[in-house]
Amino acid sequence: MLMEEVIIDTSAMLFAVQNKTDVFSLIEEAMPGCQILVSTGIMHELERMAASRTDNRKYAKSVLAMMEKHKIEAVNDQSYADEWIVSESGKRGCSVCTNDMALKERLKAAKIRVLSVSWNGILR
Repeated sequence: MLMEEVIIDTSAMLFAVQNKTDVFSLIEEAMPGCQILVSTGIMHELERMAASRTDNRKYAKSVLAMMEKHKIEAVNDQSYADEWIVSESGKRGCSVCTNDMALKERLKAAKIRVLSVSWNGILR
């Protein structure tokens, strides 16, 4: 049996942390034994945010700490995050966790299962 995979994007991770939710735990509870995937492009995006002076700085730092705690490793890819997500989820046949409305529409049009984090910490 193949392990189920879920790609998670920056919007879902930041939204969850802003709402005091651990998105990685949510996914692991909803899909026990699944593998959570993040691209190196997304990792670099989070690292840039964590080093910046923006409002998202502390959230990005929290996300990176949670990724380390949950042992989330990045898939080596340097392409634009949304392009990688659409392409990779199509190739792998896996779900995507995002709160980005434009990305959700692209994924749904490609018949890819989309998960989102709600404001009250529920994965839908």
